[in-house]
Amino acid sequence: MSKMPAKDTAAKADKNRIPDGRGPAKSVMKATLKTELQILSEIGRISNSSASLTEKLQQTVEAVARGMGKEGASVFLLDRSGATVTLAAAIGLNQETIGKLSFPLGMGIAGWVAEQKVPLALEDPFSDPRFQYVPETGIERFKSLSAAPIMDESRCLGVIFVLSATPWNASASDITLLTTTANQISGVIQNARLLDDLQGRLSELGTIYDIGMALTSTLDFEELLALIAKNATQALQAKGCAIRLLNLPVTRASGFAASYSLIDDTVKEVDATIGEAIARKTAEDKKPLLIRDLSLDTSFENTAALTPTSIISVPLIFHNKVNGIITLYNKESGQPFYEDDLQFLSTIASGAAVALENAAMYERMEELATDTRTRAEKLSILYDIGNAMSTTLDLDKLLRIILTAATMGSGLA
Repeated sequence: MSKMPAKDTAAKADKNRIPDGRGPAKSVMKATLKTELQILSEIGRISNSSASLTEKLQQTVEAVARGMGKEGASVFLLDRSGATVTLAAAIGLNQETIGKLSFPLGMGIAGWVAEQKVPLALEDPFSDPRFQYVPETGIERFKSLSAAPIMDESRCLGVIFVLSATPWNASASDITLLTTTANQISGVIQNARLLDDLQGRLSELGTIYDIGMALTSTLDFEELLALIAKNATQALQAKGCAIRLLNLPVTRASGFAASYSLIDDTVKEVDATIGEAIARKTAEDKKPLLIRDLSLDTSFENTAALTPTSIISVPLIFHNKVNGIITLYNKESGQPFYEDDLQFLSTIASGAAVALENAAMYERMEELATDTRTRAEKLSILYDIGNAMSTTLDLDKLLRIILTAATMGSGLA
């Protein structure tokens, strides 16, 4: 059998190939799709596990680096205020920087991607003006990177990076793969946070129940103030709590009367300087007040020299009347207070306002009962004197009866 000429063989081979060079492109596309499916399948498995969000993110960056054939990967998460991105998980970078490395929104590559909400590929990131070198991370081990925002519709949750130890000019398909992966990671974050929120809500409800039981355990006013301050401080892990009273009968004063304080030394000066002004504003507005960072708030004077402070303040309202203000200072964690902290304190304050009103009324009733007993005793003495006077006309005997009755017990004083 004669052999086909080489030219004909090449021509026949060409018939089996997609024209215009699309054969190799199709092969690359299939490989990319296979890699994408493998990564997404792995992330789906991680998402359905019972691990914590931190563990899930760590497993995810390992799966992404492995799936894309690169030596490193990391995830930065945007904080609840939307002002800072912080390293939450990483492979290839120094592990001790996880949870510590942060960039303000718009700063560094992570901050820029989070702010602009667009993917980015840099073959030489060290020469890019947006890059901020932090030697503690060990980033010098890598030559190139690509990054994509982790989006929840129009809201950015964080940024995922893939890091290459060799020069890497990421292709459009690489960026598409990373963006698709980022979308999958968004689901991991949202599901984990939803679970955390549900568990947190259950914990809050348990705490509110415990506080409610404690507040109904006593009608002693001073003991009740101590319970409110202690439970609010512990529940929200604050460094200080001050309760200033207003309008309650037990205060016997106009304006803010003697309060109860459970203040750490680190915030004692803050409360002494601005505590009453905070309480006055809260009382006047009749609504909760949240100050994430006092140094950035221009509503109050004389705050420049104070240490960084986060404050939440809530009115104690009973029948539309402000009876006092409860104010918390600084979280033990160093994080600022947020809206959910303010809402939680407002829930505590609602029960506390009723409990304080009941305790004040009970104290007032005891005072009235004591006054009534005193009046009854005096009327009884007067009755005895009148009765004795009607039974004798002997002046000496009559005087002795009057003196005896007048000096018995508390007498007529």
